[in-house]
Amino acid sequence: MKYSMVFGSRTLLLSAIIGVSHIFLLGVFGCSMYGGNSPLSPQEQNRTYACKDNAIRTSDGSRLFLKGLNLSGTAKTAKDFMFNLKQSDLDVFKEASVNSVRLLTFWRAIAPYGPTSFDSDYLEKLNAEAGILQENGMYIILDMHQDLWGDPFASHGAPAWACPDELKQGYKSSSPWWINYTKPQVIACFDNFYSTQYLIDSFARAWAEAASTLCHLDKLVGFDLFNEPFPGSSLGDKDFDKKVLFPIYLRVMNAIEKVCPGRIYFLEPNISYQMGISEPFAIPESVRDRIAFSPHFYPRDVHEPEAKGYDLDKSRLEEDFMSLVTPYQEQGVPIWLGEYGGITANPNFGQYIKDLNAVLVKHFISSALWDYYSSDSGFAFLDSQGHEKAVFDPVFGAPMFSVFPNKPDLLTAEWEQGNIKSSFDCTKGRYLEILSGRKASCTSSAPAAMEGMDIKAGEKVRLYCAKDGKVDMCCTWK
Repeated sequence: MKYSMVFGSRTLLLSAIIGVSHIFLLGVFGCSMYGGNSPLSPQEQNRTYACKDNAIRTSDGSRLFLKGLNLSGTAKTAKDFMFNLKQSDLDVFKEASVNSVRLLTFWRAIAPYGPTSFDSDYLEKLNAEAGILQENGMYIILDMHQDLWGDPFASHGAPAWACPDELKQGYKSSSPWWINYTKPQVIACFDNFYSTQYLIDSFARAWAEAASTLCHLDKLVGFDLFNEPFPGSSLGDKDFDKKVLFPIYLRVMNAIEKVCPGRIYFLEPNISYQMGISEPFAIPESVRDRIAFSPHFYPRDVHEPEAKGYDLDKSRLEEDFMSLVTPYQEQGVPIWLGEYGGITANPNFGQYIKDLNAVLVKHFISSALWDYYSSDSGFAFLDSQGHEKAVFDPVFGAPMFSVFPNKPDLLTAEWEQGNIKSSFDCTKGRYLEILSGRKASCTSSAPAAMEGMDIKAGEKVRLYCAKDGKVDMCCTWK
């Protein structure tokens, strides 16, 4: 897999177009916010998954903490647009204490020949792969992925019919790949999409087709509606997300709700938001039970090849990341980091993964690492032999809490010391789910309150609340 095909490059693109060297311009963060612990309303209880108090919650009110991987950038260039799971991949997921997958799909794959001409063979394969993930305990977020719009600028993304030929004439690709976002042909295709209701409706129709195909899966948490939406000629417009992008999101949501109600919609901002130019979405109360915010995070010195690497300033890292998500936490919206990662050979990359994941755990923010594929270089989670790279081992392989009976009052991970701790209220009948990874031993301050405390490595364990009460849990792996 070529390096240029395996990662999103918002930071570098901003540097090229605008001339800024950092994406973090929103200010400092406040205190950690897990939200309250209010009960779900009857309407929220009728949803398979609901958003409330900064958390994705199941119909009984339990809270999900998603630790996942992207599956996968390799599907972009595959002939059938599929990853095609093997048993060895499922074994890796289990050992890596992963409970979720951001599963890539593409408008071009769903509707290659026209707005109502759906590829049933592709959808059957996508359904089969998602079914395998569910059978192996994975929660699924389906991602409509694009880079550089699509045909003819990229092998994936939008189909050829979705942009008039005259707008694409004269295009010549340049290197690095992300600089092609500045080409007038690419900008024109995005502008045409945002201004053409027929295309927006066609995009929503493709989404509905994919959603209805997978809707029978109860571990289908929801839908990442538009990967890295580029604003075209509106780059830098502070109102683009509110006036253009959010109405499109609502239209797609309405189309999906008709065929697959009760799931979560993961909304990505446009590139200008990362610069501190675009205003955050103002999530209406009427749809707040179904929306999560889904940014991507790629600091330049971690993301760029042959960069100087992570500077080991954990406080700054936390400040930079939290500045992106605090406006949404203040609205009670859950955060799911849909992509993060970097060049695994860059200096201090392993420490970066530990420090960022400590921030995510502390602030109860779910995530999916980019990217699951095999290569000794690039962003790959696996080396060329198909084994998890050592830089990921302290985080992926350590135990992780997956489902909480109620909001955690405390959640911390100390990778060097080899422990993860949490404090939470038990509610009789609910459970705590632990992904034990490759190595785990867990203890509780109130063992009588939890049933089934025998935890072994390599398992997913559910500890049921035998009674109401406060529980302090600590899992170690050293």
